[in-house]
Amino acid sequence: MYKRPLVVWPVLLSAALIGACAQLQEWIIPAPRVPAEWNAFLGEVRAFERRIGFNETANFTDVFAERGGYRSCGQAPKWTLPYSYQGPAIRWVRVASERECRETAGDDDVFYAELEAAGEIGASVTSMMLEGKLGRFLYLVIHEDCHDQFDLPFGLEEALCELITYKAMVALSVEKYGAKAREDRAIRHYAEAQSWLTHATIDVYSAVEALYARYAHKEISAAVLMRERERIYRDAERALDWKRGPPNNVGLASNMAYSPTTRFWKACMTRWVATLCAR
Repeated sequence: MYKRPLVVWPVLLSAALIGACAQLQEWIIPAPRVPAEWNAFLGEVRAFERRIGFNETANFTDVFAERGGYRSCGQAPKWTLPYSYQGPAIRWVRVASERECRETAGDDDVFYAELEAAGEIGASVTSMMLEGKLGRFLYLVIHEDCHDQFDLPFGLEEALCELITYKAMVALSVEKYGAKAREDRAIRHYAEAQSWLTHATIDVYSAVEALYARYAHKEISAAVLMRERERIYRDAERALDWKRGPPNNVGLASNMAYSPTTRFWKACMTRWVATLCAR
């Protein structure tokens, strides 16, 4: 009889506890929102970016005309497990709505989201960015500007820009607000929580990957594959703070692109990034 893999559950429990603590902290001390003078704040972020070696970019020079963000619709067969959002099994299609995205997918997995920002396209400032929290706004600006500094395969560049962004956010926060200020605590908490979630994502992916490997070797049936996959995603949904529809392989693959997948690669990037942000 097939037994469920246990390796992921301690990780999901830890992620759930982190999420619960974050919600409690938000209730007691709400995280600061994006300032009304967001353009001036954006200028300060850009000045900091130049000091750590970023070139100027064409991002965030205007405001997105439509309310919301950039629509993203990905579809892939349920029997495939892409490794990142660039996986050839995923079809990224232009749609006018979430309904259209889901209706055109048939029985395939679907990932639909309105993204607050998009890199390397001269991204505009969206209403979603301006209505969000300070830490998230700061993350989006530095992360998307980071993409314009490199020409690497996205499997490397996304993870690299994640590490750069988290280190840069904390460095800028201490410099601007001072250690332990309300804004600094919120920004630091965001960076630490999101960094930890990248590790939880890797563990969830490993569990799903092991399941698909057993199916490929005919150790389990298609029915067992789908049933156990659903259980893993059901347990992961709350722990990973999943907010973009039911979790599935396309959404997981999209998140995996941001996760440094080997300790060696992460260690190399972390040392380099620490040097960069100390300038």
